[in-house]
Amino acid sequence: MIKNEEYVSPKGVECPVCGISSFEHSHPPLSKPNEFVMTEKPKEYRSLSGVFFREKVGEKWENVCFEELPEASQDRILNEKNPKFVKNLCKIMANTVRDLGEKFDITT
Repeated sequence: MIKNEEYVSPKGVECPVCGISSFEHSHPPLSKPNEFVMTEKPKEYRSLSGVFFREKVGEKWENVCFEELPEASQDRILNEKNPKFVKNLCKIMANTVRDLGEKFDITT
């Protein structure tokens, strides 16, 4: 179990708080469940789905696409929204996957 104090996860090491290992980040002491602040943004945001949320990155707030949010932030959003919102988000994500599959001729 993670203590309620700042935790820093180095790049390449799976974070026990959120599971991210692709970039160095930290978790401040948690004032509420799933609170997460990215201290460094990923090398490049792809913004594939076009579904943006405000996320605190370091000391600044940025618009970040749902698929690029940390899993803890995705969980928080999905838990706070009503079922209709979640259903519509699923449709948007499904369309995004289908469009990528068609554009790059991906099949299983």
